[in-house]
Amino acid sequence: MIIAFFFVVIGFITAKTFSGKTEGAKGIIPSLMLKKNISNYKIVIHFHHWLFSLIIILVSVILFNYVFDISLYLLISFFFGVMIQGFTYKDRFDVFKKNKII
Repeated sequence: MIIAFFFVVIGFITAKTFSGKTEGAKGIIPSLMLKKNISNYKIVIHFHHWLFSLIIILVSVILFNYVFDISLYLLISFFFGVMIQGFTYKDRFDVFKKNKII
């Protein structure tokens, strides 16, 4: 149990180190954004690192039901820390943005 907490902390510190310091700031690892022009609008989908972490956790939990492996348990703990760090940003739920093109 203590080692899982350690991996949560390591995940949090890793995400804090490699992501942008504030909302909209560039980090060491760039954000993944999908940009598309539709009619008079520019649609931007921002895939936050907490969202990637959640997907990895969900897939791991599904696998965890069938295979008990300590490395999978630690992977879940690590990405839980990454997900927690992602929730520290004010724009954490701004996934879709729509701007009018002039």
